[in-house]
Amino acid sequence: MLNHALVYYCVYGGDPFYECLRISLDSLLRIGGYTGAVGVACDRSKADLLPYIPEAMHARLIVAPATRERGWFNRYDIGHGRFDQFSPVVYADIDVVFDRDVSPVLMMPLLRRKVFLATEQLDFANLPPTRWPEYSGDFFGRYLYLADLWPPLPMPLGNSGLLGFEDIDLVKPLFAAVSELADKQSAERLRVFGDQPILNFLLQKMYLGDFDRMNRHVRIARSIAEVPVEARQGVVHFNVFTTEAKIKAMRAYLDGISLSAAR
Repeated sequence: MLNHALVYYCVYGGDPFYECLRISLDSLLRIGGYTGAVGVACDRSKADLLPYIPEAMHARLIVAPATRERGWFNRYDIGHGRFDQFSPVVYADIDVVFDRDVSPVLMMPLLRRKVFLATEQLDFANLPPTRWPEYSGDFFGRYLYLADLWPPLPMPLGNSGLLGFEDIDLVKPLFAAVSELADKQSAERLRVFGDQPILNFLLQKMYLGDFDRMNRHVRIARSIAEVPVEARQGVVHFNVFTTEAKIKAMRAYLDGISLSAAR
C-alpha cells in the first residue's frame, strides 16, 4: 500500500540548508526504513543536489524547481505535476528527523481526506485567537482570524513542519488559496511570519485540517533536552534554531539514537 508513497522537501540557499536535508534524509532511510519516492524542490541542478542525497535514494529521487525568492512558499508550488501520481504524500521541513519506523505517519493520511499536522503546546494553546499574544500568536494566524471576525473559539496552533495528505489533488485548492492570500499580505509580514499562519487559517476556513492525530508521532523541539531519545514517537521537528544549531542538534540526536541502540 505504501509502495507509491512520496516524502518531499523544499530547500534553497547555502550549503548548511542542504546539510540539514542530508541529515533528515539519512534518518528517513536508516531509521524510518522508508522505501518510497523522495521529492526535493530546490534551487540547484540535480547533479549539484545528488551529493546530499543518500545513494540508496538516487533511483527514486524526483527533483522540482524552487527559488530563494519564493522562500517558505516553495512547498505549495505543486503545479509542475511531478508529484501527482503518489499517495500518500508527506511534506517535511529539512529540520525534521525521523526516529522510528515511518509507516504509521504514512498510513495516517489514508484514514480520511484531511491534511494532518501536529500542534504546538504553548501557553495560549487553548485560547481563542482574540486572546493570543500579538507577536507569537501571529505565527499561527492571529492577524487573519481577527481581520475575518472569527468567532471567539479556541483554535489549534498548527506547526507546518510536517504535513500529511492522501494525494496532491486534495491540496491543490488549499495550496492555491495559500498563495492567493499570501499575495494580499505585506512583504514584511510574510518575511517575519511566513506561510504557517496562512496555512493554519485556511485549514480551518476550508475544513481540511486534522490537528490531533499527528501529535501521537511528532515532537517539536526548541532544545535537544526537550526530546529524550527514550521517548521517541516517530518524528522530531527541530524548531527555532539557527541553521548551524539545527545541524548540531540533529546530528547529536541521531548519535543519541545510535548509542541507545548499541546498549
